[in-house]
Amino acid sequence: MRFKIFKILNFAILASLLISTATASLTKKGLVCIDKEQLSSEWSSTEDPLISSVAHWFDEKKVTTTTWVRKNDTIKMLTTRNGVPFKTDAKTIRWKTTVGDEDRIISIDRATAERSVLSGEEILVSADCEIFLKEKEFYKKLETITQTLQTKFDQAIAKHKL
Repeated sequence: MRFKIFKILNFAILASLLISTATASLTKKGLVCIDKEQLSSEWSSTEDPLISSVAHWFDEKKVTTTTWVRKNDTIKMLTTRNGVPFKTDAKTIRWKTTVGDEDRIISIDRATAERSVLSGEEILVSADCEIFLKEKEFYKKLETITQTLQTKFDQAIAKHKL
């Protein structure tokens, strides 16, 4: 009897260790980061609603990034093809990207899931992120964002003659 209880207890401990390790791993997880203030802003030449949202999907070694662009009157998702290698430590997930001629660091706080864009040590912008553990749910969220942006743009141009 004691052996069975010990065996069950060992199995439970091992299972809990595997679950907590899997939760901390980035592989096959997604983040959708939205600056709600920018998302709710009006369409203008700066197109703030488009730059309000960004999404990241992590595989074993690389992160792909999805952003939204407007091509004429249609909002489309634009996703990096090959992904970018990322580095992790106990507090952050980081990778480099280039915007124009300048290098930027994308940093995700592991405790809060807050995404920051840094130039040197200066934080340029931050946004809270939602974590997705399933790829299907992640891509469904991206489609919802696309539809929301498209509806918002359609409403903005509905007032115009052309």
